[in-house]
Formats: sequence, C-alpha cells, structure tokens
Amino acid sequence: MKKFCLLLLAMVISGSVFAKGETPNTQPKVATWQFSPSVADMNYAGKRHLDNEWIPAISASYRLSNDWRAQLLWGHLSSQYSAWGNNRNISGWVAMLDGIYSLPSFKWMNPYALGGLGMLNIRPRMNSDPSVEMSVNVGVGLEHQFSQYIGAYVDVRDLYTPSGGKNDLMGVLGVDILL
Repeated sequence: MKKFCLLLLAMVISGSVFAKGETPNTQPKVATWQFSPSVADMNYAGKRHLDNEWIPAISASYRLSNDWRAQLLWGHLSSQYSAWGNNRNISGWVAMLDGIYSLPSFKWMNPYALGGLGMLNIRPRMNSDPSVEMSVNVGVGLEHQFSQYIGAYVDVRDLYTPSGGKNDLMGVLGVDILL
C-alpha cells in the first residue's frame, strides 16, 4: 500500500508540474452532481489492532466551480479485532466530508487534492476508545473522464484521528456517474 501511495503521489505531482492548463472536452459542468460506487482499501493504524480490509463505499459530489467540488463519502466497515489473542468481529462505518480541488490536467490525467473532516464508527468499542472518532482527512488522486457522464478515479487519503494519534490510510477506486 505504501508503494501504491508513493506512486500515486508521484503521478499527481508530475501531472501538475507538466500540465499545460488544457481543459479536456469531457470537463464536467458546474452545478452538477456525481455519484460514485467504489471500493476502498482500509489500512488501519497499528494502535487499533484491526485487520486491514476492502470495504464498499459510495459517494456523492457537487461541483461548485470548474476547480472545486464538495464530496460526501460513506463506507461500511467489517473487520477482525486481533489483539492479545482476543479475536472479535467488528462492524461500523466511515463517513467523510471533503473539499476537492482539481489541479491542472495533463493529457488524460486529471489530478486533484482533497481535505476535510470525517467520522469513524467502530462497534463494539475497543479498549477505552470512543465508538465514534473524528478525523482530519487529506489526500491526492487522479481521475479520468471517459465521456461527459462516465469517469473513474483512484485516490489515497490519510485519516488522522487527533484523539489517540491514529493514522489510518484509505485507498479508493471508484466509478463516477455524472448527472
């Protein structure tokens, strides 16, 4: 996962550095909605003692301008707690509200940066951790529009939980459906 994150970050930076400022013909229009079914690779912080997992997720985005959009993402968690021989199933959800800024496009790549707030709900509670924890999210990604209505994206997000100092890492792969 770390190699994947570094490769994606390098692609986003190089795409932004060599961008010619061209706007592709498939640029989504302002004031439009897009819905995205996706899968996410959740890599939990070691302090959580949870097995990493692939989770289903769905997001809705609203394009505020040519460069900015707001995204609400929700995913379902279902993992194993495995500390000190105490194996238990956990369930819960992750939700994020992020602002996404589109960086200059390069050929077929449309890089972006994102940041926002999130919540992580894990049940049953582990140790003395609260069942719902707030997080600060930052990330980078790439998207490609196949047509005016269909696209695909991949991004990497760092979910930092201030209480307890946990850094979860989430890689998301999804399909965009623009309305």
